[in-house]
Amino acid sequence: MASRNSAGSDGSSGSLGGHQLVGDPRQRVTVPMPKSIDDLHFAASRHFRGHQGLYHEGRAKIHRPHHVNYIKEGDVIVVAKGQKPYEAPPLTTHQDHFIKHPLQARAAPPPRQMPTTSAKFEGASNYHTDFVPHPIEPRRPAAPAESGWRAGRMPDPTGRSTYQQEFPWHDMKPAAPYRPTEFHKDSAPFEGATSYNTDYVKHDVRPRTAVGPQRRDMNPGPFEGDTTYNLDYVRHPLNDRAHPHSGYTATLKPDSAPFEGKTEYNREYLEHPFERRPMVHIEPELRRERKSKLDSTGARHGTAERRPVSAPADSVRRPKSRGQHRH
Repeated sequence: MASRNSAGSDGSSGSLGGHQLVGDPRQRVTVPMPKSIDDLHFAASRHFRGHQGLYHEGRAKIHRPHHVNYIKEGDVIVVAKGQKPYEAPPLTTHQDHFIKHPLQARAAPPPRQMPTTSAKFEGASNYHTDFVPHPIEPRRPAAPAESGWRAGRMPDPTGRSTYQQEFPWHDMKPAAPYRPTEFHKDSAPFEGATSYNTDYVKHDVRPRTAVGPQRRDMNPGPFEGDTTYNLDYVRHPLNDRAHPHSGYTATLKPDSAPFEGKTEYNREYLEHPFERRPMVHIEPELRRERKSKLDSTGARHGTAERRPVSAPADSVRRPKSRGQHRH
C-alpha cells in the first residue's frame, strides 16, 4: 500500500528552511473544497489578508495548479504570515509625468530706498514731444445760412407743380342754412283698426267663483271589500316547526392503520439525496517548528501525529502500523 501524496511530493516544496508551519486552530475557517488554485487563493485572501503562501498541512507549499489535486477532505491549509517587506505601490501615469517637488520658501524682496534729493525734472517726455500744445484762437460765431431761393435766383415765380395740376383748388360757396319742415298734426281721432287689435281681441273678465271641497257620502259600516295587498299577499297559517333531523349513520369509518399509499405530492416532487460537499480548513500561521526525522509512515518518532481534520485542537491520533495508511 502506497502512502498518500501531498502537494510537495513532486519535489517543489516551499522554502521553509527545514521548518514546518503550525496553524492556529482558534482562527480556523472552514470553506468548501476548492476546484482550482485561484479559488483557494481567493478564499485565503478573503479571510486572511497579506499572506505569503499557502502550505498543505503546514509542510508543502501550494503554488502550482496541480497541487490542488492532492488536497483531500478535512485537510488543513496553513496561511504563512507576511515576512517580506511590502513593495512600494506602483506609480500612475499622472504621478510619473507630473513629479511633485517640494516648495521652497520665497525670500522677501529688499525694501526700496527712496531718493533723498528732489531735483526738478528738466527733460522732455515723449508725450510733450508728440503732442505739442498750440494756442487756442477764439472762433467767430457763424451766421445762419440764407435760403436757397435767395442764392442768386430770379424773383419771378416758378411754374405750376404736378400736385397743383392734378388737384386744382375750387372755391367753395357757403351752403344755405337748413330749416326743418313744419309738421302739421291732424286733430281728428284715429278711427281705423290695427293688426294688434284685430288679432288680440279684448274680452270682458268675469269674477271667479270660489271652489269648495266636494262632499263625500261616508258609510259608517265596516269595510268589507278586498284590497290589492290582501289579494296579492295571502296570509297562511303558521304550523309548528319540525324537530331537526338526527342524521344518517356514517358508512365510512376512519382506519387506524398507517397510510401505505403514495400521494400526488410525493409523485410530483421526488426527494433526492443531498450531496454533501467536501470541506477543507484554512488556518493562519501560529509558529514555525523545525522538522524532525520522519520515517516511511510520515509519523514522528516516539510522538503521536497531529490530527489535521476538524477536531479539537488538543486531540491527537495514534500512529498506525506500516501498511495501514490510506491511499
